[in-house]
Amino acid sequence: MRVFIAVLVLIFSFQSWTKADDISEFQIEGMSIGDSLLDYFSKDKIQLFINDDNAFFYKEKKYVAITTHAKNIQHYAKAKDNYDYVGVVINPTDKKYEIYSIVAYLNFYNNIEDCKKKKNEIVSSILSAFENATKIETEGPHAYDKSGKSITYDTWFNLDLGGASVHCEDWSKKIEKVNGWNDKLRVDLRSEKFDNFLSNEAY
Repeated sequence: MRVFIAVLVLIFSFQSWTKADDISEFQIEGMSIGDSLLDYFSKDKIQLFINDDNAFFYKEKKYVAITTHAKNIQHYAKAKDNYDYVGVVINPTDKKYEIYSIVAYLNFYNNIEDCKKKKNEIVSSILSAFENATKIETEGPHAYDKSGKSITYDTWFNLDLGGASVHCEDWSKKIEKVNGWNDKLRVDLRSEKFDNFLSNEAY
């Protein structure tokens, strides 16, 4: 049984969860690590994402990160999460476009306390689903904002077959005004292969 990370219906989802073996047991907007992105977008659409100026290529273009509004995903109406944006990492030369990472975002407009509350619910659900999960909690100034007035609240997980993290970003009033950004929740799932790449090769 696959495990759903639900943001808006978490409490109802908790009751049906079983212990998961690896990160591919989770779904965000119906997508799981190891799925083919072709199950959710056409090949032409995927190529548009890859060629978009907002696409981010990792070292030697082994992977590319692309982001789309969640409502663009096929079967969105059947998904239980309802995030605002979802990003995935794929190998741009892989004809199957296997998903190696999923990142989901949910905006909280000037409401960091609700963001932190939702974050805590998701953290608890991950700990419940993964028997051997270990976590690290951090809190401090966001690296982007040199003034030190933007704060990030982070939980990092080490899992048997992959990695996960949950974050709340509390932007300063200046950043919100100048950049038009909002406080937001971010949930990040990574395959073991991509996790190893980030640790040993990407930088």
